[in-house]
Amino acid sequence: AAAAAAAASVVESKDDTDSLDGLRDMNPQDLGGYFHRFVGFDDLLAVRKIAWTSCILYAEPSHTFDACLLLTSTSLYLAAKREDLGRRRPLRVKKNVGLLKIDVDAVARISVGLFDQCFRIEGDDAATTFACLTKDGVETREIVEILQTATTSTTTTTTTATQGSIFSAEDQSGIDVINDENLPDLVALLRNHRDDGVVDVPVVAYVLVRRDDSGLQSVVVTDESIAMFGEDYIRFPPPHFCRTPPTVERF
Repeated sequence: AAAAAAAASVVESKDDTDSLDGLRDMNPQDLGGYFHRFVGFDDLLAVRKIAWTSCILYAEPSHTFDACLLLTSTSLYLAAKREDLGRRRPLRVKKNVGLLKIDVDAVARISVGLFDQCFRIEGDDAATTFACLTKDGVETREIVEILQTATTSTTTTTTTATQGSIFSAEDQSGIDVINDENLPDLVALLRNHRDDGVVDVPVVAYVLVRRDDSGLQSVVVTDESIAMFGEDYIRFPPPHFCRTPPTVERF
């Protein structure tokens, strides 16, 4: 009876919006109903997570945009303005909102960024690979764990702990989850910009910030300075399908 009531509630939810801002104004129940009505989920209980995030497509690495990420028991959906989805042909939801779908079984690897502030979903190719900025280690872990639980793969892999990461070396899943250990590269970059010969540069704080639609900036606080620089976290580390090294620098 409770499930039937929930189903009726979602089916009757508001669905009159045709813009991303309209979706953002919805409460979680109405937003779930919007996806259910226009995507056609078989089971309402399959909706596991809805999160708003900044996103970058691997095929469009210079463009950062807002998106709504929705995870179900079998699929991953990314709702955004149609023009933000690049040359991908989205599953149409409304005239101004496009929806990308990736089956959970098609997720080959997840790369978790420094201090768990971002993660990259790797599909079979560049067209199904994108990165999300959460700036929240708890939410990052929740999303990764949902994907780990949802996958039907029986492959077991282990992750490598990163300094400052909430992931441990004992974490196991059917999806290959890697922690992107770029802290030594970051420290080397900071050391090269100092003229006092100091070898050890302690990183007090690190945060990714979105300055505009063109990309993200990494802000690093050390013991005596604050540095800001561009960081490419969509092409690094090179995804599993990449056969040649990136032609751009990471920082």
